[in-house]
Amino acid sequence: SDNLLYDGSTLNDQNLEDKRYYLRLEYFTYVKDTFNLNLGGGVRFRDANLVPYLNINSKYELYNQDKHKSQLLNRFRYYSDGEIENNFELDVLYTLYKHLYLTWNNNFYYSNKHEFETLFDDLSLVYILNEKQRATFGLGISSSVEKFEHLEVNYYSLYSSFHHLFYKNLVYYELSPSILKRNINDFKTSYRFLVNFGIYFKSE
Repeated sequence: SDNLLYDGSTLNDQNLEDKRYYLRLEYFTYVKDTFNLNLGGGVRFRDANLVPYLNINSKYELYNQDKHKSQLLNRFRYYSDGEIENNFELDVLYTLYKHLYLTWNNNFYYSNKHEFETLFDDLSLVYILNEKQRATFGLGISSSVEKFEHLEVNYYSLYSSFHHLFYKNLVYYELSPSILKRNINDFKTSYRFLVNFGIYFKSE
């Protein structure tokens, strides 16, 4: 999946059928000082349909000092079926101690196919155990915004994760337990445990 805001908390048959998968290739990169621009294209897979799209990623470094870094990112997509996606992201990182970091992540997502915009805020502590392992503890809030005015909370999440790069700096797994309070469940407490596997592709 390539959905930055997908939380996996309602993984039933209907959601699995509606899940989207992406194959993307970036073929143009422009870098100047603190600004970075990537232009590319890809294909979205959904319900046995293939939808090509144009992808533009941009990143602007707002601040970069020894202990404090912040950056503004934007991902814009135009699909051949007329859908437009635009995701704005503000990331802030502060070094508390050696190997211990505080991160603050903010996402605002818009699609002309959706009735609501999505606002996601996340505050987390990241501890680097060694060059192959790290642990994260955080709190996230996801909300829907109607016409940039009315805001409604979708869910709160208290989570942790353990990330381990275990094979030749390529293959990793991640264990992620969390506690959720969701609007669709009247904010009753629920629990989730995710196991993810992945591969890093590196170019020399």
